[in-house]
Amino acid sequence: LVTACSVVLFVGTLGATDFTDFCEGFFIELLIGIAERLVVASVVEWTRKGIKQAMKWVRSRSWFWRAVLNLTFGYGGRGLSMTEPEAEGEEEEEEEVEGTPIEEAIEEIL
Repeated sequence: LVTACSVVLFVGTLGATDFTDFCEGFFIELLIGIAERLVVASVVEWTRKGIKQAMKWVRSRSWFWRAVLNLTFGYGGRGLSMTEPEAEGEEEEEEEVEGTPIEEAIEEIL
């Protein structure tokens, strides 16, 4: 898209009737290009910073998520539900899982 705009502006300078008109078109095109780069770069940077701050805000606000859960009754689009943190002394024992059929076959061979 940028290339297409550049070509159109370049063709516009080639269509000048005299040298003064060409210079005027060239410098106007140059100023527009500089301003566009400055504005686009600053808008992209501002948007990136805004998204980063919004993500930080959402991650650090437990009261916000409690309110969301209370308003949606814990049944959001992805099934949001509040989980309580585990106490430091409580750990669930892992059940011993049987091996996969390949492991069982290898044990029979050995």
